[in-house]
Parts: sequence; structure tokens; C-alpha cells
Amino acid sequence: QIATDTDMTIEASSSQIPPCPSDYDTSKRNYIAGDQVTVKSHIFKCSEETVYEIYCNIAVWNDDLLVQNENAKDMWTDAWEDVGECAPTQEELMEEAAGN
Repeated sequence: QIATDTDMTIEASSSQIPPCPSDYDTSKRNYIAGDQVTVKSHIFKCSEETVYEIYCNIAVWNDDLLVQNENAKDMWTDAWEDVGECAPTQEELMEEAAGN
């Protein structure tokens, strides 16, 4: 069977990588469930379960968190879900080229 232009267009559009959302900001403290960020051309989403929100706002692990919750390490690790690859913005591509 010969693929038509229409078949190719459908295939191409369904396999396109989505654009990247904003970069993860380590200083930001108001991420909420469902927020999406970019880390190294990958989309991460703050867990839809609101109990994880606090951990979405902690950039670097600290053992003191275990005092408040003995499951804190697992929750911090699971707070951001890897959604998949994203297409970097033109600005990100320029920054990457300038850094090389």
C-alpha cells in the first residue's frame, strides 16, 4: 500500500514533541499540583495528589524533612512525574549554543 500525503501528515503531527513549558525555578515556592516545568528538555509535572505539593517546592533534599514526615524522602522523590520529552524553545537553543 502506498502512503498518501494525508497519511504522512497525520503520522507526523501525532509524533511531534510538545513545546517545553517554563524551566524549573529552584527559588519558586508556589508550585501546585498539576504544574508543569522543564528540566533538560523533559517535562515534569507536580503530582496531582495535593499532599505532594510541599515537596514540589523543595529543590534540594534535606534530612530535616523526616522529622515532620517519616515518608518525606519517598514523597519528595515522587513529587515530580516525568511526562516526557519536549521541544526546547528558540531561546533555550540559543542559550545552549552560547554555552558550548
